[in-house]
Amino acid sequence: KLTRTGGVEELFVVPTEKDAADLALAKLAKELLMTHDFDHFFIASGDGYFYEIIYKLHSAEKHITLVLYALTNRNERYRELESRLNRFHVRYLDRFLVKNVSENTMNAAS
Repeated sequence: KLTRTGGVEELFVVPTEKDAADLALAKLAKELLMTHDFDHFFIASGDGYFYEIIYKLHSAEKHITLVLYALTNRNERYRELESRLNRFHVRYLDRFLVKNVSENTMNAAS
């Protein structure tokens, strides 16, 4: 299901087979690349599935942010892209989540 909220495209996929959600997101990214003038794409995936689409987006001079839970979730293919592409950035959620959990635990204890 594709919805638009405040200029942001959101895609919700209920996987029915292996990689169904990844396939739907990759297809949408290719469509958006051809039909919209977005300059930044955010991708949340660590398994390397989006390697080709990231390369295609970068070739089209788009900025890409890969969102992962932790460094341990990063596929080696993404490590290669991170060292070679200048508009490709990786952000890790575990640093943010651990900090907030620690703060919330300390606040609850007070």
